[in-house]
Formats: sequence, C-alpha cells, structure tokens
Amino acid sequence: MENHLQLNVDKSDVMILSISAQLRSAAAITTVDVADSPLPVASQIKSLGVIIDSCLLRQAGGSRRLPRRVTIIIHALRHVRKLLTDETARAVACSIAVRLDYCNAVLYGVPATTLNKL
Repeated sequence: MENHLQLNVDKSDVMILSISAQLRSAAAITTVDVADSPLPVASQIKSLGVIIDSCLLRQAGGSRRLPRRVTIIIHALRHVRKLLTDETARAVACSIAVRLDYCNAVLYGVPATTLNKL
C-alpha cells in the first residue's frame, strides 16, 4: 500500500486461463488471494461488452443486438441524410464503423457462426 492504491474487490475478477486439460486439474481452485483479498475464480468474464471464458473462447457481448443497433442507426441516417453536410454524414458513418469494429482484436479466431452474426 505504499502508493495508497487499494483493490476494489467488487470490481475485480479472477479467471484461470489455460487449455481444457489443465483447467480440469485447477478446478479445485475456487478463490485466489490478491492484495490480501480473496477473489472467487470465474469461468467467464465480461469486459467492455466482450465475454471471455477460461479457454479463451470468445463471443461478442450483445452480438445479436449489435447488428440491429447498427441497422437502426443506418436507417435513421437515411431519413436525415439530405439534411446533413457531407462532413457530418462521414462522421456519423465513421461512428457506425467504430461500433462494428469495437473489440475486433478480441474477436480474432472466433467461430464463423459468431462472426456471421456481426
């Protein structure tokens, strides 16, 4: 505690990452002590809308909702496009692309069925 930082146990997660065989041998580990605080071991963690499990099989959180959200935004943009300057329309289009690209590095290697939803 020399830097006066403290662990916020309510906002902290612990997950053991490994291959399936090693995870089975670590199944008896239910808590991990971090900064003198016992934290329960989770089988999956959601961070910034991305769910990662202990075998690193990832899925986009809300992957079923994301295309719908983007479709709604594009539909709304079509209705007001004639009222926007080219620069403003470009900015809105880029914000849509950012929403689609969100956490794309985490999606590397996910099954095609998950990516097809996006």
